[in-house]
Amino acid sequence: KIKIDELSKKIDEKGLGEIIPSFVPEVYGLDEIKGALVLMLCNRRNDRKTKSIRSKSNILIIGDPSSAKSVLGNFVIDITPGSRKALGGSSSSVGITASVLKTEDNLGGYRVEPGALILANDVLFLDELNNLNDEDKPKLQEGIESMCVTINKANIHISMKVTCGMLAAANPKLGKFFTSDKPEFISEQFNIPVPILNRFDTIFTIIDVISEESDKKIAERMIKRHRNKLVSIYDKEFLRKFFCYIRNFKEPEINEETEEILKKVYCLARTNNNSSIKINPRFLESLTRMCVASAKIRQSNKIEFKDVERCIQILAESEYKVNP
Repeated sequence: KIKIDELSKKIDEKGLGEIIPSFVPEVYGLDEIKGALVLMLCNRRNDRKTKSIRSKSNILIIGDPSSAKSVLGNFVIDITPGSRKALGGSSSSVGITASVLKTEDNLGGYRVEPGALILANDVLFLDELNNLNDEDKPKLQEGIESMCVTINKANIHISMKVTCGMLAAANPKLGKFFTSDKPEFISEQFNIPVPILNRFDTIFTIIDVISEESDKKIAERMIKRHRNKLVSIYDKEFLRKFFCYIRNFKEPEINEETEEILKKVYCLARTNNNSSIKINPRFLESLTRMCVASAKIRQSNKIEFKDVERCIQILAESEYKVNP
């Protein structure tokens, strides 16, 4: 408990840079994506009985092959009890949401088999989202947004709750990204329908750019991993305990001052939107979720300006491209 309090105090004073070096240490860079994942793990699971809106964020990472998307997702799964992983390339929507199966007896009965989205308590890592069939992708919408999966089939009528947030990874539809001066050109390379994209709080793109400086650092990090010489201040076991504690910390309040800041940020983001992703009221919900997480990781009872500022800096590197 003392070590947990010390880390929260350091983050309060100096920011997420105190924890990010220990978060997926084998991956060089991608600090804004790591920051978004850190905040995702701070919020408690969804509960429709107490809140009509989601507590957990949904994050989508679309990147060139071998850009560490799966490494990020697997790390999140490793430090989050009750989480699950599913592969879009080998799972149909019923395997991820729910399916109705005929019983083996001769009575002609049916039973419901819950999928990974329902069985995951805190986080579902859905890898290769782009490989899901087009007809399957819309079936995820209800589970991602409405915190439930409804089954009306074979005389079975049931609604199963979804408590987890989704971390999804995907490749561009052309196999890799092709750049252009047009900002909307990147989003045109997503083969994920807009209704699905709108259900994600943040969307990050990772483009493999040749750079001698960064390539050297990536190679150095990978070689250190193979030599077992990666050193982290906080190991996985501590991070597992840390996030469990933070998730159960009291929900911070939004005072009048913070409310005015959030309203101003939302209006400015709508006015100055230079992104291919439309900014709508869902953006404000996403920003608020992140601000709640930012206050919780500091063990603060109220959201402050620095929480909003921290989240805007992360969103500025996402496809929202909000100016910090």
